[in-house]
Amino acid sequence: MTGQADRLRRRAAREGFDASSTPEVGGLLAALAATKPGGTFLELGTGAGLGTASLLNGMSETARLVTIELSEALSRAAQEEITDPRVEWVIADGGQWPAAQQPRQRRYDLVFAVIEHADPVGQPPPHFRVSSGRTAPGHRSRCRMRGN
Repeated sequence: MTGQADRLRRRAAREGFDASSTPEVGGLLAALAATKPGGTFLELGTGAGLGTASLLNGMSETARLVTIELSEALSRAAQEEITDPRVEWVIADGGQWPAAQQPRQRRYDLVFAVIEHADPVGQPPPHFRVSSGRTAPGHRSRCRMRGN
């Protein structure tokens, strides 16, 4: 994925986006995705697509990924760089979209959320807790928070 990661990082720079997943986080995402062949994954915060590409790298051919990004420009940039039929691209507020889905309509084996701001004591915002409730029984959410 090094070539693709380099292209995505360059694209992120052109778009003025500086919050992409690190290579270490990408490796973790790929490893986690690989543990759920045929799984369904949710990413809140597509950004420039580095996390998306990492998840896809670990996913089986039958797995599916829903990735949500508020910025239409960023989502479109990621879509131009990543063409994979396993991805459902959603342009929406990741804090509102999961809560708007019908209960039990979608369950995820992994939720990966990039949260720009935590509350003053470092807790994820309420919408992350709603998203976490969307995981299938016995499955996990992973959250990466950036500083306030």
